[in-house]
Amino acid sequence: MFLKGKKLKKFYPPVSGKEIGFWTKLMYLHFLYNIFIILAGGGFIFWGSWMIVKGVKGEIDWIINLFGNKSSLYNATPGVLLIIVALILILFARSKVEYKKK
Repeated sequence: MFLKGKKLKKFYPPVSGKEIGFWTKLMYLHFLYNIFIILAGGGFIFWGSWMIVKGVKGEIDWIINLFGNKSSLYNATPGVLLIIVALILILFARSKVEYKKK
């Protein structure tokens, strides 16, 4: 499809010597961490959507003052709150790693 018979090159981190195994494992674990965050957030979004569709009753008031910013949510159902928490989890918990040569 995309590669049209071409093979993918193996990716190695930009280090040499004995450290390459450590950095390769670290990249793999970082990938797994990001996948876990996305799956957990997706699970919370699914769970919150299910709660909204099933009509779970309840009222939650959310008022947060953080670093001079105010967030308020009045009379929200638990499903809406779960979806908001999931979006915050996905946006802020994922990480990015950059390699810079000195």
